[in-house]
Amino acid sequence: MTPAPLGWLGIIRLGLVQTALGAIVVLTTSALNRVMVVELALPATLPGILVGIHYALQMLRPRMGYGSDMGGRRTPWIIGGMAVLALGGV
Repeated sequence: MTPAPLGWLGIIRLGLVQTALGAIVVLTTSALNRVMVVELALPATLPGILVGIHYALQMLRPRMGYGSDMGGRRTPWIIGGMAVLALGGV
């Protein structure tokens, strides 16, 4: 049984999820950079390291996606992950 091909609606849905995640990350990163460097007078390497950790973890995203596909119940994990990311940005 082969899955149905991904249509334009599916591509737009995937793109909207990535856009939402990117917007949350940009807002959080810029706020942390401002607070840490300007307000707290910390060295700029600290927010740089945090951004580096974020991008290093992106290497695991395909593996985590494959793992969620094998379980069959990926929607709760996707929504939960986005909620945790959004709460971190608040």
